Amino acid sequence: MQIVKTLEEARQVTIGLQTVHFILQKKDSASKLHDGYIHLLDTGRQYGKKIMVSFMYSHVINDFATELENLTLTPIYNNEGVFNSHLFEWDKDGCIAWAGNKNIDVLWIPEYQDEIDIIQVPKLKYYRTVLATAWEEEGYLDLISHPIINDRAKTHCLGRLTADADWKYVGSWKDGIFMLVLAHFTNKYTKARYIMPDPIKAPEGIYYSSSYFNYTDKEKEYLAKIEPTVMSFDFNKDLGILKDNLNVFGKEINLKIIYLKSYVHPEIIGPNRRIVYVNFIVGNNKQDDIYSFMLR
Repeated sequence: MQIVKTLEEARQVTIGLQTVHFILQKKDSASKLHDGYIHLLDTGRQYGKKIMVSFMYSHVINDFATELENLTLTPIYNNEGVFNSHLFEWDKDGCIAWAGNKNIDVLWIPEYQDEIDIIQVPKLKYYRTVLATAWEEEGYLDLISHPIINDRAKTHCLGRLTADADWKYVGSWKDGIFMLVLAHFTNKYTKARYIMPDPIKAPEGIYYSSSYFNYTDKEKEYLAKIEPTVMSFDFNKDLGILKDNLNVFGKEINLKIIYLKSYVHPEIIGPNRRIVYVNFIVGNNKQDDIYSFMLR
């Protein structure tokens, strides 16, 4: 397994190798690298000759989404002016060992500044123009109206452009319209390609996620009721009714629906398809979770 740190190194070691690239968040514990990720790895292997996994700080470049125009890329400091290094700590040894055990060919583990450098490229102005044009012509903003999620989608797409590599990315629609927009942009505006297999579920019938490991058996039992409630809903009716339906059994686990939305878009989602996005918090968990359901 080759280990690289920078974008240029990642490009060089994958030239002409039909590389499938999996982007994962740096985990504070390798135990959070669940079967959902392994499913994507196993699915992606059939699309290339080499597998590259990158562990990124998912929020680093996104933190500068509002600063990209002027490129005033200043690290995050606390109120006393001290760099918040704890925000970027991760189980490096555990994640490296996990990748080695999964027969990964290339492991890309950039440091904080390396991630910022991903967008510090000579053609940045050109790439930003491509991004702005796509956002206007494709109507992505209408699909991703939440400003934080929209900025995150833009910076992920900017990363695809600045990588300027013919990698194949693999991800599922479990994270909803965000991933579908990312896939559509990648396939239409870059030389990379995006592969989107269906997500898999845990034995309880719910999606794997980082939050999954924090849920009690009772919470998992009730969370499994979200999908049949969504799938049986008449979407000619107001979504407020669906939210009320979810809250009926959600009271048993203190389910709080943060955001609920239904999307239809023949080109981005697919003809005769609908994706329903449910963002929620359970009980006293500090971390929210996302379930998306594809209705065909």
